[in-house]
Amino acid sequence: MEIKLDEQALNEVKSALRGLSKRVSWVQSAAVNKTLIGVRTDKSKEIRSHLNLKKAYVDKHIKIKKSSPSNVRGSTSTKAKRPGLMTFKGTKELKRGGVSVKVLTSGPSVVLKHAFIAEAKGTTQVFQREYRGKTSVFRPELSYGRLPKSHRFPIYRLAGPSLAEYIGHPEVIADIAELAGERLIANANSLVEYELSKL
Repeated sequence: MEIKLDEQALNEVKSALRGLSKRVSWVQSAAVNKTLIGVRTDKSKEIRSHLNLKKAYVDKHIKIKKSSPSNVRGSTSTKAKRPGLMTFKGTKELKRGGVSVKVLTSGPSVVLKHAFIAEAKGTTQVFQREYRGKTSVFRPELSYGRLPKSHRFPIYRLAGPSLAEYIGHPEVIADIAELAGERLIANANSLVEYELSKL
């Protein structure tokens, strides 16, 4: 999502700062950067109203590209990678087997009977084995978990919907863009008043 001052807002800033032309670009850039922080907050809040994720995780995956006086455009971007089920609040392994997970904020917890929690490549994830039919018996006296990996079904990581997938819905983008426009005008006015107070 790109944030920039429209032509009317730009003219208003230039008019208000008449005689301070060197500060116009700074005001534009500062207003955009302050707005981008607000956009990240709006995006994070919107995502977490739908997906049962921690604020710190969501905020970390919404990146800001700052504006500068030489280029007053700025943007926010959301990573498309799907978060593993361990990322969702309340995910836990059950004593009777399986994993309980709640993906949607407004939805119930779901038990994945054949899933399990394990560490792989330094991170803890929820996995499930891919069933490929019966396998030959290698060592009948051993439990399945103690069989060599070559005699087990492969495992795959379980994940929820990506943040970008949800935030990319047209109605969501429209709501955030409207809030961004309001923030931008308010931030620009505040900075203009500050500059004028120094005259």
